[in-house]
Amino acid sequence: MSKLNQKNSWWQTVAKWQDQRWLWILGGFIALALELIAVFYFQEHLGQRPCEMCVYIRFAMIAIAVFAFITALYPKNIILKLIGYIGAFWAIVKGFLWSLNLEMITLDRLRPDYNPFTSSCSMTEASFPFGLPMHRWFPSHFMQTGICGEDTWSLWGLNMAEYMMIIYGIFALVLGIMMTCWLSRLFLKKA
Repeated sequence: MSKLNQKNSWWQTVAKWQDQRWLWILGGFIALALELIAVFYFQEHLGQRPCEMCVYIRFAMIAIAVFAFITALYPKNIILKLIGYIGAFWAIVKGFLWSLNLEMITLDRLRPDYNPFTSSCSMTEASFPFGLPMHRWFPSHFMQTGICGEDTWSLWGLNMAEYMMIIYGIFALVLGIMMTCWLSRLFLKKA
């Protein structure tokens, strides 16, 4: 019986942490910090101009932060927590898919028959989810000025799109563990 309680204790601990604001605020600030690093380090300092997929990837990071902060308003509230989970998972999936799309475009540029007019992002303004005009509200963060796939930055053999897929994967793993612990506590309480 003692081993069973020890096994369940870490799940219960993670489930209890979610009822505190600090965990949601931490997650929101991590996502916000990643977006600000993209703007102030990669864009402003290194001169990497963001493409259409890049600004969508940034939008997903901001969405994760927003949904984490919404949950942090009152993390014990089931409705706010559901909004946070659903919204954050939506943003993670969208961000991962945009990162994957950018990686496919980057790989496409390596082909000998590459044509930038048929293989790149659209040449029109970015079209953000829910019709939000992010590029008008925050042009320094969300205005596309670069061409997709022109990523000259790499670290340890990985480019920006690959790192973003890893980051979204980590977000999904952590949020998945959190949600599993929360749901198991929620349903075990009622059983």
